[in-house]
Amino acid sequence: MEVENKEAEGEDDDEGDETYEDRDAPMLPTHPMQSSARGGHCAASRPFPSVHIEEVDDVDAPPPPKRKIPPSAEDAPPLQFHPRFGCSFHHSGFPSTDSHVSSAQCTSVPAPIGKSNGCGEGSGANAGGGAQPNLSGKEKRRRRKNEHRAQMRKAERAEEMRNNSRRPRKKDVDLRVAKDKAIPTDVNIRELPADSSGYGATYANAQEEQKEALNLERLESEGYAVIEWDGREPLLFQESETKKLVVIAVGIPEDESYTAACETIHRLFLRLGEENQWEERYVDHKRGNNWPALNMGMAYGFGNQPYNQANVGHGDVVEELLSSPELRRIAIHQSESLRFYVPGIYDYYHKRTRSFREANTHLRINWDGSVYSSAACNLGPQVATFMHRDCMNLPFGFCAIHAFGNYDHTKGGHLVLKELKIIIQFPPGALILIPSATLTHGNVPVQEGETRTSFTQYTAGALFRFVDNGFRSEKRFKKCDPKGYRKVQEEKHRRWAMGLGLWSTVEDLLQRFNKPPMVGPL
Repeated sequence: MEVENKEAEGEDDDEGDETYEDRDAPMLPTHPMQSSARGGHCAASRPFPSVHIEEVDDVDAPPPPKRKIPPSAEDAPPLQFHPRFGCSFHHSGFPSTDSHVSSAQCTSVPAPIGKSNGCGEGSGANAGGGAQPNLSGKEKRRRRKNEHRAQMRKAERAEEMRNNSRRPRKKDVDLRVAKDKAIPTDVNIRELPADSSGYGATYANAQEEQKEALNLERLESEGYAVIEWDGREPLLFQESETKKLVVIAVGIPEDESYTAACETIHRLFLRLGEENQWEERYVDHKRGNNWPALNMGMAYGFGNQPYNQANVGHGDVVEELLSSPELRRIAIHQSESLRFYVPGIYDYYHKRTRSFREANTHLRINWDGSVYSSAACNLGPQVATFMHRDCMNLPFGFCAIHAFGNYDHTKGGHLVLKELKIIIQFPPGALILIPSATLTHGNVPVQEGETRTSFTQYTAGALFRFVDNGFRSEKRFKKCDPKGYRKVQEEKHRRWAMGLGLWSTVEDLLQRFNKPPMVGPL
């Protein structure tokens, strides 16, 4: 993926992809999350043998460890107001059944673009307080009734988000999934380089020996096929044998405010990249050079407990990024796109991420509504990654890569995928979902005088392992629960096959409208 990750933090960077956006529901329904994960342990470079793909039932994530219940409401964790749903959230980022929220809580959270946050704030036409005109008793009752109905709808959506119980609308499935348009590829997904644990990828050939910019003409001469894409219609790439979707290029929503949000993010990234003094570790990294990459979120990989990625000296930059309503919108859009196109993987993330957040309320979540735990902001001005894999990510998980900028996407900015032998045109504002740990990927540089930035979200495999181990390190798990440890070790050899079984086919997506959600209340 295009996101640049520090190995110490548990994930590798990727280039963004774009997601399905529900116009009637919150941009990114399901759960609020603010965190970033890096720091997964990847096994040594031992190739994983071919495994027959079989549908294996996902093992339920363990519940979070019990915590002492506060004796009074004053001791309970603070609630946070969700501007789209109009309800409060616990610190863990998930909706609360208590819909009351104070004015102070409400105003502490920025409202989405063009929306009011319910407390008279926002950038929409109706934003702001002020005296209302004299209304008749009948009109007042009508307004109160409408407000009550709106609150009930918001509460219902919040509950759907918390329980991951929303289903896609038929018109969205018909519009975004066409059975006859999936593009076959020659890749064999069973032979992709997952490690023996199923929580990471092998490091063998994870990065090209020569760190050099990709050349479009040379790649074409080597047999790569250029896939033309204007970013409007979704492109689905599938394995020829199993029909599993391997790469998903998500269409750009037909919404002027979405385009404006992408342009705002690009300007923000450029400004932050230029205004700040970046240490060498931010600018010269294994994914590229001459442009700063900042990783944010929750990670696990050092010591016994997970942590927030540290960006010492750049805390103000992190705050500005996390408080951007436009970036929050895109983060939620990415997460919702994963839910729409790869629901099995989304459910796997949702189940474990929710348990993880409820057990680690002291950690900060990046964005409520996003199922991902980490994010990478590649600040430009000309972001182009070397060919690489993000080995610390979950090997069967999908990273979301979003591109921003002012460039001719037919001449530069392409996403190159080595195993598929294809080059996908990558327009500004577009989103692509790929399994970044196991697919080697990079970007063609843009032309002189053009600018390009990118934003990616990911979750390190080590966080999932931490949850599956009962919120413990491997060492502590083995010491405290030898029997449970042996059971988990026995399951590792089939985790990769289980994960591949969670990938979607076009037929799965077309039939899903009439199926119940894959995961109910946790």
